[in-house]
Amino acid sequence: MNFHQLRIFHAVAKHESFTRAAKELLLTQPAVSIQVQRLEEMYQTRLFDRIGKKVILTEAGKMLSDYTATILDLSKQADSALQDLRGLKTGNLTIGAGLTLGAYYVPRIIERFSKKYPQISIRMSLNNSSQVVENILSFKDDLGFVARVHHQEKLAVIPFFRENLVLITSSKHPVARKKTLSIHEIEGERFILRERGSATREVVEETLQRCQVPIKVVMELGSNEAIKAAVLADLGISIISNRVVLEEVKMKRLITRSFRDTRIERDLYIVHHKDKYLSSPAKEFIRCAKMEFK
Repeated sequence: MNFHQLRIFHAVAKHESFTRAAKELLLTQPAVSIQVQRLEEMYQTRLFDRIGKKVILTEAGKMLSDYTATILDLSKQADSALQDLRGLKTGNLTIGAGLTLGAYYVPRIIERFSKKYPQISIRMSLNNSSQVVENILSFKDDLGFVARVHHQEKLAVIPFFRENLVLITSSKHPVARKKTLSIHEIEGERFILRERGSATREVVEETLQRCQVPIKVVMELGSNEAIKAAVLADLGISIISNRVVLEEVKMKRLITRSFRDTRIERDLYIVHHKDKYLSSPAKEFIRCAKMEFK
């Protein structure tokens, strides 16, 4: 067994196809088939079942796939460590972010970082907070930006900013006419909330439960933009990050209110896997985040 064979096996397992694996690795399909065949001959067992044009891992193949994923990740970490010696002159950074952070916070950090290190390539994906954490724990991303995090043994957590959440309404809503507001005055109101798994949703529900304020959830939406549109249409009210509605408030399209008896705040966090090597680009990106929102 050699590293070349493991890379080929991993590609076939990932794509469930010899053809697509060959295309990814810039090899011919026969070359890919031969290397997989040699692995099977070495261990005297089938690693794939061939069903038409599709290949499926056998039990032995699944076991080897777990090991190759670890080996290839260690190889990537070694490569990153060696690239660090070149002083941030090249490299890649993969970032996961919650929807609010990905739209209103991380772009500012990327702008600051990229001005200083334009050679570093950055890829960012957006998900709700629970999925961002899952991608960190499964080594898919280098850094995650979330507004909510539950204790995980393998997760390193770095707070970098505290933000306010506010009540938002349309200008037509009766609540908009009130200059000051107790949180108990929204009892029974029609609420539009983010989907379950969203950090914003968790903070809102915990606050309302703590203050013993029952509400009527009439709609669950998967993005802040969708929530703003629904509130503008006077379908209900919501509680979201104040940064999300700065433009709408400036244009007087939405009204925001804070509660005189309850302050809704949340910390924003950077997360990474404790067991994954933290590259120099990742360390510098964390530093830029702290500087941008100090």
